[in-house]
Amino acid sequence: GGRGSGNGDGIGRKLFDQLGIIDFLNEQGGAQKVIYCLDVSASMGIGSKLSLSIKSIKESLLQLDDFDKFNIVTFHSNVRNFKDESVPATASNIEKAKKFLDSFTSQNIEGNIGTDILGALKFALNSNPAIIVLVTDIQPTKGEIDPDKFVAEIKKINKSTKIYGVGIEVWEPAANGK
Repeated sequence: GGRGSGNGDGIGRKLFDQLGIIDFLNEQGGAQKVIYCLDVSASMGIGSKLSLSIKSIKESLLQLDDFDKFNIVTFHSNVRNFKDESVPATASNIEKAKKFLDSFTSQNIEGNIGTDILGALKFALNSNPAIIVLVTDIQPTKGEIDPDKFVAEIKKINKSTKIYGVGIEVWEPAANGK
């Protein structure tokens, strides 16, 4: 079956994926090992960036099939993962992942200073995923911050993983609607 024929419950309801993650995964086809890297630095708590990111990742998880595997890596200046290894995209594992994601709120990430994107990508690449979905709102402020050195390092360590990067910035309208 195609993507979404397993656990996905998107049939008959509108999918919430303003970040395009589902479309990207659908283009890849076949069984996938996906690592979601979610920036949980303090700046993600401003406006609706964190909630929009979490909703899109959750919706994407629901579209995975049982034969897909996934993990979630959250990062700011430190890296944390959902599970030690990627897990099958079963209904039970997806529910646990959704609870893990729900543990991040704008209030409890206020002290998460720094954004180490390279550290998160290196951590994710260690598990040899087919795809990394990176969701962040800012350029790196910790670890390697020089764009040329950053790209060179990723090229050196990345053998064949496809990286889907989402740079999220939500502009809240002013009181006048602009």
